[in-house]
Amino acid sequence: MTPLTQIKIGLGIFLTCLVAYGIYAIPEHYRDQGRDEVRTEYEKQSQIAINKRLIENAQLAFEYQAKSREIVREYESQLNDQKSDYDKRIAIINKSGGLRIIKSTCDATAREASATSTKGTNEDTTTRLPERVESGLYEITRTCQNVETQLSKLQKWIIENGLYEHNQ
Repeated sequence: MTPLTQIKIGLGIFLTCLVAYGIYAIPEHYRDQGRDEVRTEYEKQSQIAINKRLIENAQLAFEYQAKSREIVREYESQLNDQKSDYDKRIAIINKSGGLRIIKSTCDATAREASATSTKGTNEDTTTRLPERVESGLYEITRTCQNVETQLSKLQKWIIENGLYEHNQ
């Protein structure tokens, strides 16, 4: 073999390898570039969707907090109204001789009535309940009214925040 033939064969092998590399590597480069473009576009769209969801969540949280503040205001107002109404009722009860019970039921613990009954209750047959019993009954009544108010406001909060569909 002549040196020129050897050069031609070497050049042919080199060109064959170069063509094979070009067929394999260059399309792979373009495929990778395309994948990167798709990945970048996906990440961009994902970030846009996440930002939209965060904005929606912030708006919902603001609306829920506003509803909650309004319900708490209503609750506190209703509690104040109940307290004043409750105090008026207790004053009326005390003015009319307090809570009374049949005397024979409670002879041992009866105390003297501080006022006569305005309703014509016979002082000989009924007696005023002891102070601790009276105050205990008043406190139980106040607690029951507070719990009832809390439950109604909680139910309102649940309905207004869409956690329960209330069919009327």
